[in-house]
Amino acid sequence: MKKVLFINTNLAWGGGEKWHNEMSSALFKRNYDVALITQKNSELSHKTSLTQYPLGISKLSFLNPIKVFKTIQIIKKMNPDAVIVNLPSDAKLLGMVKFFYPIKKLIYRRGMPHPIKNSFINRVLLQKFDVFIANSEEIKKSIHKNIKSLESKIRVVFNGVEPLEFFDKNLSSPLRIGNLGRLVDQKGQMAFIEIAKKLKEKNIDFLIEIAGKGPNKKLLQEKIIENNLEDEIKLVGHVNASEFLMKQDLFVFTSYFEGSANALIEAQQHFLPSIAYDTSSNPEVIENNFNGFLVNVDDTNAVVEKIIYLINNPETFKLFRKNAQQKILSSFSYQDKVKQVEGIINNESK
Repeated sequence: MKKVLFINTNLAWGGGEKWHNEMSSALFKRNYDVALITQKNSELSHKTSLTQYPLGISKLSFLNPIKVFKTIQIIKKMNPDAVIVNLPSDAKLLGMVKFFYPIKKLIYRRGMPHPIKNSFINRVLLQKFDVFIANSEEIKKSIHKNIKSLESKIRVVFNGVEPLEFFDKNLSSPLRIGNLGRLVDQKGQMAFIEIAKKLKEKNIDFLIEIAGKGPNKKLLQEKIIENNLEDEIKLVGHVNASEFLMKQDLFVFTSYFEGSANALIEAQQHFLPSIAYDTSSNPEVIENNFNGFLVNVDDTNAVVEKIIYLINNPETFKLFRKNAQQKILSSFSYQDKVKQVEGIINNESK
């Protein structure tokens, strides 16, 4: 039986924690012996039911001999065939550990869109890793942009979702336009004020629902009221993503950058024609004129134009829905992603 140790010591919940939780569970169900090193009382520690070793890891833990020794003791006890880490702080500590203990396969799964700095510490410690898993081509570029020697070690494994059974659908009245994401500057939800104003000027019957929480909620709500858009834009807070997406007709994604846009992938999973900015990893999910539209960043006129086009061309709307299903099956099927990770663990991935 193969043994895999996942290390994710982030306190909060995000895309990396979701991936580690789901992938560790998937491998466990495939008869791997799986355990996790987590931060005590972290969101991940509460969600997983697998064996855990609590360990706090900070940015400077790689310089702490006690933390290095504790990590080695855990690895010795489990003797894993592969160790998969998540955070930069986790990666630095395990890079240091490998100087003193021969980890069989050390893997850094990275979903952060910011390039790795070409520092002496990074060059030395990250060379200890056997494989880097990037969740998009955009992330792959960010890993080797400043440290060219890492490029040959990178494998792209997209985030995956379970394909759903396709169903046909007509456009609703009012038209339901969804957005899902944290209410932060990165996600660009302030653009919906202009989008709503322009749709209203053109007498389109619509409802924009923005799901998520975040520090921009108050400002966004103030702008909605200031522009008399209370009937057209609703901030619905934290929701069940699947239930929310099932109610929408279209998905509009105003994010300025993404490592890999989980919300955009989930919109495709639910057959939603999507309009997104042509930036970052978005073109890896949305193929222009196939399962949605790509527009220039902050071009709200183009967003409105594409929405109206889909209203006036219901056959294209239905075609995009079918193509969304095809995109999930060809690129984002979760079981395919599990098999890819298995291949990496078992030296089968090229």
